[in-house]
Amino acid sequence: MFVLNTNQLLTETDSISLDLKTKLLEALWKQQIDKRIGAIEGGTVSLIDGNEVFQKIKKRFA
Repeated sequence: MFVLNTNQLLTETDSISLDLKTKLLEALWKQQIDKRIGAIEGGTVSLIDGNEVFQKIKKRFA
């Protein structure tokens, strides 16, 4: 099993080209989007109106 600590991981990622980092992040972001769409369509999460969220934040930090 191959295990990296945080410092090793950061060192390794510094050696990767910007183009490859961008492609990797895009792929990971797409996976996250697909996962969230599946959860929404599957009914395992509920959506909250954005205005409601901002009002709750405003109220909490007012």
